[in-house]
Amino acid sequence: MKRLLSIILMLALLGCQEEEFDPSTAFTKIYDSSRGSDGYYPIDLIETSTGYTILTGQTLDDSDYLGLKLIRLDEEGNFLFEDDLTSDYVVPVGDMVSIDSVGYFFAMEPTTLNPVLFRITDSAYVATEIAGLDYPLAANATSSGSLLLLSYNLQAQETTLSEISTDGSIIRTNGYSIGPGSDIEANILKNYTDPERGKLPFFCGEWSTDAYYFNGVYNYSMSLVFTGFGDPTGVVQGQGIDGGLVSIMPIQGSEFALFGYQFNENFIVANTTLNTSGTTSSVNYLESTISEFISRSNADIVRWQTSSQSYTIIAAETESRQIALYIYETASGTLAGLHKLGYINPYTLASIKMDSEGNLLVLGTTYVSGRFKRVFLSKISTDELEAIVN
Repeated sequence: MKRLLSIILMLALLGCQEEEFDPSTAFTKIYDSSRGSDGYYPIDLIETSTGYTILTGQTLDDSDYLGLKLIRLDEEGNFLFEDDLTSDYVVPVGDMVSIDSVGYFFAMEPTTLNPVLFRITDSAYVATEIAGLDYPLAANATSSGSLLLLSYNLQAQETTLSEISTDGSIIRTNGYSIGPGSDIEANILKNYTDPERGKLPFFCGEWSTDAYYFNGVYNYSMSLVFTGFGDPTGVVQGQGIDGGLVSIMPIQGSEFALFGYQFNENFIVANTTLNTSGTTSSVNYLESTISEFISRSNADIVRWQTSSQSYTIIAAETESRQIALYIYETASGTLAGLHKLGYINPYTLASIKMDSEGNLLVLGTTYVSGRFKRVFLSKISTDELEAIVN
């Protein structure tokens, strides 16, 4: 197992210079490797009873797929140990989710191509291979305590949505045709073998009780599909793979926050009503573009709740290689604040999450010595967030 070294970059809390710094409420840390050639692709993280677990892919010399590693941290972000599973499992996918204080995520067995469900605790894991499905793409949790898995069926040429129990058994599943032609399938497979340039914004979730969505290839385009595990009830159709949605967050009913792209431009809509029972186009929601984002930026969206206000935080990557956090009032969609991470080294985004105490966790990559791709984790305290919007 390779040893990771933690490089601490202390963040001063806004307005608290005279108070003692508490590293459990705010920090930025970079996790280096003793092997300079290692390339890391952080995917997601979860909070545990003792700290955090980061899911990351790692480039392999003997495979086109990314290998799997888990980085274990304490509550101050200090490195504890890692689970190096690169020789056994590949293609780790997000989201990581927590159900009844137990963490779950999916990866792939490299020989059978079957998804593998991982159940993780603070210091261990259990892996369960799921026969009958192939090529995992994205995951989430349901309100009933089960898991959603988005995958690709190579033989049927279908994007597949499945409900999986926490023991790994398939509850129900349904396939959705990607459409004719081999070129669109090639783009799906490139998502696995070229995560730097070929990554597509796959995701899935539940937007109302027993009502689900997935963002995947459907009818020859990258589309947001609403379904109850039957035929689509509604579709927000993309422009092939050249336009579509990157991330969404259900607000209430059919109101959503979204981040999308149209060719090389990106757009944010902090609160809009999506047609969940008809067919529309993602370009219909392009009201105005934001020029500071890089072309086809990764993005993530979370809700932040204070004692008096609900906010939507939308994160994306800028042309100056920073991570921008746009903070909106959830109900009105009004911009309330803007914060950026990364000033010396370039930063790229993997995911954002709120922890149990209302602090924001930002996961991504940065570079050591200007060329070695490494994982970083930044924790922004709820006090600092409130200073940004007040």
